[in-house]
Amino acid sequence: MNVFYGLKDIRSHNFVNTNADLQLLFTRMDKWYYTTSTRTAIWEVENYDILRYAGVKYIMSEHKNITSDYTEYMGNPNVAGPMTQGYPIIQEFRANRNWMSGITVNMATYERVMVTDKTWTVILNEKGGQEIKREEMSLSSMSDNMQYTMEFEPIEDSSEKMYELVFQNSSPDPNESIAIWHAGRENYEGDLYFKGEMLPYDILLKVSYEMDDLELVHSGQDGMYVHELNEYSQRFQLAEHAYIGEAEEAIVSWMSVMGYYPDSIFLSQEYYQDSPAEKKLADKLMTVPSSDPDRPPYGQVEFTPYEGEKVMVMKERDDYIETLVTIMEPKFLVFNEYYDRNWKVYIDGEEAPLMRANYIMRAVFLPEEGEHIVTFSYEPMYMYWLIVVAFIGAGLY
Repeated sequence: MNVFYGLKDIRSHNFVNTNADLQLLFTRMDKWYYTTSTRTAIWEVENYDILRYAGVKYIMSEHKNITSDYTEYMGNPNVAGPMTQGYPIIQEFRANRNWMSGITVNMATYERVMVTDKTWTVILNEKGGQEIKREEMSLSSMSDNMQYTMEFEPIEDSSEKMYELVFQNSSPDPNESIAIWHAGRENYEGDLYFKGEMLPYDILLKVSYEMDDLELVHSGQDGMYVHELNEYSQRFQLAEHAYIGEAEEAIVSWMSVMGYYPDSIFLSQEYYQDSPAEKKLADKLMTVPSSDPDRPPYGQVEFTPYEGEKVMVMKERDDYIETLVTIMEPKFLVFNEYYDRNWKVYIDGEEAPLMRANYIMRAVFLPEEGEHIVTFSYEPMYMYWLIVVAFIGAGLY
């Protein structure tokens, strides 16, 4: 895992990325997350709750508004144009969320650099309604394949409304014509018009939205923006809510579609059944029926968030971490780092079952109230075999 300025980067280049659980979870966050089978990068976040459960606090991007709908190159990408005076390009589209706050398109100049006093204009209208914003710019400021972004005051009720973008060129000179990259096919609701004719594709269009729970905290001179999620899982957390499902597939579905549940632990029966937690929490377990006949009922346990309960990291190495945990009742300690069977957990020196929580994280159940030393230690089996082989070799020698 990469570390920048003391912060762990969720992206990585490692063979662990080939693990099926990581692939399933993170492609629900961003379907383009894998650039290769071992290398990851975030292109377009589709599910911020997955990031919250993974403990992500900051998101760095070259875009001021990072929540967006985006059209990828598909079919046979080309340009719509050439656009000159009197021949505008008009693209209709539907906003899929509220708080629309920006649009981005890819412009083309046919590899020309223009020196002229002529201008180009972009107008955003609510279809059949009022003008929202108009920007006029010099053709001389354009470069080939440039990205153009229009930002405006967020529209609170933009969801499901139709809008239109109008692009105009004030120059009649064909040598000063411009164009817009399109996707090569129809990709979203709304039509594209040029010279009064409807075209069978849509322009490449990114529509940005503001989020109430995503705050811009830094705007750098290098054009990078840093946003902070207002809710995210801490590295260590004492669970206030536990949800027990039949299988791991149910866990990842809950985390993907039910929203973010802070201070919660999701467990499958594989790790809960016959565990110390099941025996200790039998009287507190509630069975919640499902309204969906295709989905079985699930278990739920509620814990009290007592003042004074805490987790303190005492010692830490790459393969070892020691914590001092204070609890007022038996409960789960969630360690939001990747689950691996080679990790062991000890409570006050005694080994305890390491549980797989929140689909890919580690957890342990603390069966007694009070103060405990909880340690996580990486103890791969191959090390034991190396020791055995070494002793056998020494004996033979």
